[in-house]
Amino acid sequence: MQGSVESYFHLKSQLSDLQQRVDQAREAVKKDAIARIRREMSEFGITPADLGGRRGRTLPKPPAKYRDPVSGATWTGRGREPAWIRGKDPRDFEIDAS
Repeated sequence: MQGSVESYFHLKSQLSDLQQRVDQAREAVKKDAIARIRREMSEFGITPADLGGRRGRTLPKPPAKYRDPVSGATWTGRGREPAWIRGKDPRDFEIDAS
């Protein structure tokens, strides 16, 4: 039993060392790849925009559903209730849709 425990910890140590070597080798290869890509982009006049990366999808801002008659502040009904509506009937603050 003692031999298998020692073997386990020895193998675990080797695994840790190998993972560290793999990580270092990957970083070196990555650094070379980035340098090569930059050289080729420069050589051919390629810009990041030419690569046609995906643009993030932007959602339209939801319309306000409630308005504070005192301050004019609005709330969409999403997220935390503002102090001016908390504990009150939200229907009293609804913005007329018509």
